[in-house]
Amino acid sequence: MPSLFILIPLLVVIAINMPMHRFMKRVAFWFAVALFITQISYSLSHHPAFWANNGLGELDSFFRMKFSMDQMSFIMLLCIGIVSLASLAVSRYTIYDDGARFKFINLLILGSIGMCGVVMTNDMFSLYVFLEITAVVSFILIAFQRDACGLEGAFKYLILSSVATIMILSATAILLLVSRDTSFESIRAALAGGKADWLVASAIAMFLCGLFIKAGLVPFHGWLPDAYTSAPAPVAILLAGIITKVAGVYTLIRVTISVFGMTPPIQNILLAVGALSVLTGAFAAIGQKDFKRM
Repeated sequence: MPSLFILIPLLVVIAINMPMHRFMKRVAFWFAVALFITQISYSLSHHPAFWANNGLGELDSFFRMKFSMDQMSFIMLLCIGIVSLASLAVSRYTIYDDGARFKFINLLILGSIGMCGVVMTNDMFSLYVFLEITAVVSFILIAFQRDACGLEGAFKYLILSSVATIMILSATAILLLVSRDTSFESIRAALAGGKADWLVASAIAMFLCGLFIKAGLVPFHGWLPDAYTSAPAPVAILLAGIITKVAGVYTLIRVTISVFGMTPPIQNILLAVGALSVLTGAFAAIGQKDFKRM
């Protein structure tokens, strides 16, 4: 059941923070390893009994967690598991303090909950909630070492991400007014009916701009080099490897295909922003002397 990708990591976080704190600090790493290996295994499994979109019965209905899965979702869940496991392995050899490593493991699991929710949800408001969970974890991880560079990088991301949050939430509110629901299917049907064209166009533009910021695309890329450079190695792996891809690029692909539709104006915007990001990134990298920043 797809809902278990949210509930099991949440239970793991609760378990490793139980009163037996000293003992749990020692085994938390292996709990996390088992969790991500299990996630990778089930991402490769297409057994209909597990992947059926039937949730968890009454509990699922109470939390309103309805998810939809396709091939792209399977690939992204697999990538989340692999990159999280790699980040966890690197943390064992780069974060030497047991307390700091324990905090990192907690944040890593919470980040995976947010990313799995983004990948599996089929509701705009739920998508916003899971994006914010991922963003909050990212702020803390960037400033994990509490040095000046890390705090500066986290602050830049916080400011720009707050702008993205306002845009995405405002766009979701407008789309709710137009479609009277926040599910992908309802919004797509309302847009196909041509309701409130100028209002819809402004909502789509705000939503896309918010995702451009999350993905670090030009001209909203100012936070990204500082965040990558100042973050410790396990965090840089997580940020560059999967977080910006899930919160930005994947979500951009998902809402464009499943909700807004690949219309000619959206195609032109994506082509222009993509080409500008490629060229700006390549030319800006030429003059860099820091490997991570490059």
